[in-house]
Amino acid sequence: MDSQSLLPAASPADIFHAVGAMGDACLEARLQRLAWVERKALVALLVHLSEFDSRRLYADRGQPSLFAYCRGILGYSEQGAYKRIQAARAAREHPVLLDRLASGDIHLAGIVVLAPHLAADNTLALLDATRGKSIRELERVAAGLSPRADAADSLRVLPRPAMLALPPAAPAG
Repeated sequence: MDSQSLLPAASPADIFHAVGAMGDACLEARLQRLAWVERKALVALLVHLSEFDSRRLYADRGQPSLFAYCRGILGYSEQGAYKRIQAARAAREHPVLLDRLASGDIHLAGIVVLAPHLAADNTLALLDATRGKSIRELERVAAGLSPRADAADSLRVLPRPAMLALPPAAPAG
């Protein structure tokens, strides 16, 4: 695959000019198409990242971890690298995540939130129940899947305040 074919041929200024000249319907159709292409590209990236991880090729490239490879070689931010690695690993276990990501039913951040809670017996039901949810909604669902016990009440004795030593009173005079 020629990497140059993935890059736009025009300069950003030319692209802005061309997009500015589009009609509303054309702009919206193009935007929806680009979002679809982006999701498909992300799915392909996650599959490749997962395979790269399983082969531990980052070590052959002088990187101590896949995270370091994603940061140093691929140029992702810490958060971008983390999310892609988590999603790639989750998708290896639950390939249906990639179908749902490609369709727009779930987003990258949503996969990261739900991944720790996915099991063979609940993946489809959980993905169906969370289709199209925001990150905050998914966090609430995830919290309900792994509730934590309330912290136990506790009392502790506070140290007694130290008495301040006052200097001796000056003689009246």
